[in-house]
Amino acid sequence: MGVKPRTPGGGAFLRRLLRLTRGAVGAAFSLGPGYEPQPPGPNARYDRVAGYYLDLRQKAAAELRPRVTGRGEVNLPGPTATAQRALGLHERWLVGDEQAFPLFLEEIRLLQTRAQQVGDTLLWQYHVDVPKFRQRAPSYSCMAQGQAASAFARAYLATEDDVWAEAAVAAVRPLTADEGRLGLVSETAGGPALEEAPTDPPSHILNGWVFALWGLWDVATALADADTRSLFNQSAEALGRMLFEYDVGWWTRYSLFPPVAPDLAKPFYHAIHVAQMPALYQMTNDSVFADAAARWSAYDQLTNRARAVAAKAPSVIREAWLAPERERSRSSDG
Repeated sequence: MGVKPRTPGGGAFLRRLLRLTRGAVGAAFSLGPGYEPQPPGPNARYDRVAGYYLDLRQKAAAELRPRVTGRGEVNLPGPTATAQRALGLHERWLVGDEQAFPLFLEEIRLLQTRAQQVGDTLLWQYHVDVPKFRQRAPSYSCMAQGQAASAFARAYLATEDDVWAEAAVAAVRPLTADEGRLGLVSETAGGPALEEAPTDPPSHILNGWVFALWGLWDVATALADADTRSLFNQSAEALGRMLFEYDVGWWTRYSLFPPVAPDLAKPFYHAIHVAQMPALYQMTNDSVFADAAARWSAYDQLTNRARAVAAKAPSVIREAWLAPERERSRSSDG
């Protein structure tokens, strides 16, 4: 008698199921690497560049580990991780931890090394697909550019080394002078929007737009760069005009991507939205940001957090289970 063939994939299926479950739960509840708390920065100043506008010290202290996505994919830390670690170490140095300063400079040098130099610009590339936004790798992001610029600006002020001033300007140049080639700036009726995910149609991801604005503000303030100041003013005004679109009356939207209606923020990102608004108010003196901070903070209650997670759960599960099938279909289509 012949030996019956073993049923393939039993163990592999179970491992995939566990990985998908872990990723879906982590995605829905913002658990795992990358989701460290980011409260308002205690050493931020608005007459000059000092501490960052969110406190990233917990980011700097966390071990860099891969993140399991809602689709069960294991992704290495992205381009923003190094900039955020640098900003967190800079914060530690500001509060008197002298040992943090050489570590800060080490991360700054690593950030520069990992950039692509294209002419007089520095670019940080993402190598993951984002099916939710129909985005295929490789891609770039205003958030990565902005946070790198913020880190380089602080390195320049701390060392007076012109290399870091040049790097800061090179990091924002894809925003100030790209002319739409990378999709990091989209035009809206209210003015230029900065795009964390360069999608078609534009997604207008709120937290990434704000992080990029902060990068522009840091370079404009630290280096008196007129082009950067001009774009900051125009884009901050555009965001102020569009801010009501992110408010659903009890919570905030993560993005305005049209096919996702509405793209509610996870509780982690809603908290970031709340923390980002006071800094924008200080930078612009536009009361629309202060009003949003007060209103959105009041939304952040247990019942609304549960409602937001419940509302997002079907899309997280659908993406987790259907994305591999779509990928197989795309591959078979050639």
